[in-house]
Amino acid sequence: MVKRPEPNTIRLCLFLIALVTWVGCSEPQFNRREMIKTAPASLQLKEETLNLKLTYYGMLCPCPQWATKENIQQYEVCLGTKDEIPMDSVFILIEPENEKTANPFDLTYNSLEPTFTFKGRFYQHKRKWVTEDRITVNCRVFKYTACELYPQP
Repeated sequence: MVKRPEPNTIRLCLFLIALVTWVGCSEPQFNRREMIKTAPASLQLKEETLNLKLTYYGMLCPCPQWATKENIQQYEVCLGTKDEIPMDSVFILIEPENEKTANPFDLTYNSLEPTFTFKGRFYQHKRKWVTEDRITVNCRVFKYTACELYPQP
């Protein structure tokens, strides 16, 4: 027979979930479907068009959360050590070209760490970002024209 959890246990779990959600990054009104805000038109894109294979790291905030699998592995190994890698050197903000550009979260996938191939260009200059600790970092921004799910092994 399965024992029902105590009401206080349920309340504590709900409180912890709310706390974790609230403690996210400094940008309010995060909507996973609207991954980032559109950059001002004055920012210039680099000439070279790239195809990037990026994995969503999923930090539940609108901060930069896309990186290569290799960069994510290196970042996780160094977390909490004196050799910790700065977030802005690992993670990338992605920005759709326009409203009609495919949103990766609208695609069907069966993975907790989905990987997508994005076609597009980086902006010439990094964008300032303020972390939840009020630390300003400069992150790379990739404006993509197309994305598709990368086949999982």
